[in-house]
Amino acid sequence: MGKALIALEEADISDKGIRDMNSTSIDCIIERGRCICGVEIKEGSPVHVHLIKERDYLPPQSIGTMIRTFKEQISIYRSASESYHDTIKSRYEETRRSKGRIHEWEDEVLEIRSKIKGKGDMRKHEENLRDYKARLRSFTSKKEQLLMEDGGLVTQIENSQKLYDSLAIISDKNKKIRLYLRYAESIYDWISKTYQISEREIREKLEIRVNSIFSKMYHGKRRVVINEKYKVTLLTAFDDGDIVTDESRGLETVKNFAFIAGLVDLAREKIKGKTGDLDIALSSEPYPLVMDAPFSNADEKHVCNISQILPNIAEQVIMVVMAKDWGFAETVMGDKVGQKYFLDKKSETLTNIKEHD
Repeated sequence: MGKALIALEEADISDKGIRDMNSTSIDCIIERGRCICGVEIKEGSPVHVHLIKERDYLPPQSIGTMIRTFKEQISIYRSASESYHDTIKSRYEETRRSKGRIHEWEDEVLEIRSKIKGKGDMRKHEENLRDYKARLRSFTSKKEQLLMEDGGLVTQIENSQKLYDSLAIISDKNKKIRLYLRYAESIYDWISKTYQISEREIREKLEIRVNSIFSKMYHGKRRVVINEKYKVTLLTAFDDGDIVTDESRGLETVKNFAFIAGLVDLAREKIKGKTGDLDIALSSEPYPLVMDAPFSNADEKHVCNISQILPNIAEQVIMVVMAKDWGFAETVMGDKVGQKYFLDKKSETLTNIKEHD
């Protein structure tokens, strides 16, 4: 197309014709006898001669007009083709991206189908989802309302405190009350700080004591961890760290024994609170350890270990046990028993307690 345009531009082809008009149009005007502008046409007149001359420049007599039209069309096509490659490339890339997204959506549809397969009617789940969203909106609205109310109450408290302060300064009596309140607040702060420090120290000591007792009762590689809520968890050594594992009922019994024994042993010591250089003894008197069916879930080995440790920790142990469970424990702590009783059941509403020989 470019070479053809160059050849036509270099060719000496004059074109005096009117674009989009041919000789047939001129003949039609002459036969009608009047030009489209309204001038009358007579044979031999200057107008008639001029039209005949113009007809010689029009197709099919003149090819110049056709060549000029062809050149203009080539220019238009050439201008449009300059961005054709970029347009095709852009649309091809968009097509590739669209195909990629379609494949991703198809994979997502397959994944969703696999998730919902066998779940029955999904309308129930959609209804639940709508219900949860409605409840969430309700809770969010209530939360915002409560926050607004909280802000109002805080402002009310601040205003009340200011009013209280202004009234408390009025009399000497109220000044004394303010002084007493400051004393009370200082005492409260001291007690709170002392409690926090002592509570943390006691919990750490309790964990050490419980682990010491647990290691004597249990023959495996586990240790006890006690959190801030005094929840007891068993950790098992694994590689270079510790992991939480499931507990059997027997292992849970040993863990609970160790925890109770640690508490009893720690209660025998004096607890001290400290403020500055002043030590205050918060002593605790010993209490008996009372247990109901303590060996029901423990095996023979653990029963013997527990029976050996408990008498050395508690000053007095009171146990209610089945005869079959007492057999293993008696071989270890039988010589430490001060008195034995047995329950003589007569009916569902009557049981006699009798001394055992």
